[in-house]
Amino acid sequence: MNKHAEQVLAQSSIRERHVKESELSMQIEFVGPGAVEGAPLSAVAVLVFEGAVLSAAAEALDQTTGGAVSRVLAGRFRGAKGQTAELLAPSGMHATLLLLIGAGPKDAFDTQVAETAGAEAFKAAKSSGATLLELRFSGLSPQQSAQAAFGVRLA
Repeated sequence: MNKHAEQVLAQSSIRERHVKESELSMQIEFVGPGAVEGAPLSAVAVLVFEGAVLSAAAEALDQTTGGAVSRVLAGRFRGAKGQTAELLAPSGMHATLLLLIGAGPKDAFDTQVAETAGAEAFKAAKSSGATLLELRFSGLSPQQSAQAAFGVRLA
């Protein structure tokens, strides 16, 4: 993550924000691509664009999970804006939950879509019981990262 995005996150206090819901708190983090490591009660969210176009992070996790992401794309999930799909306890990952977040057409991805994606990821993770949400939204501009964080805050 670049320095500007980190400053925006610090200013909006997303990284340290704890949300109370039935005595459950959740930590939100933006995480770059790479190995998926961490607490077992975590959720990892990645973007999928309309037409089943995977983001770089989604492609990496598809390989890690032995093609689980691709198998979801064979069903009804097509990456439409606001659409989500949940993979429970995917093989090859520590996470309890892998969230596929629909982002609409790739060429139309903007700050508003980033905000919606952040909000949808948070809502899905919150209802799962996860205590940590890793947003693996690769390739975002600093403004898009800030809007995704804002979407989490609003959700």
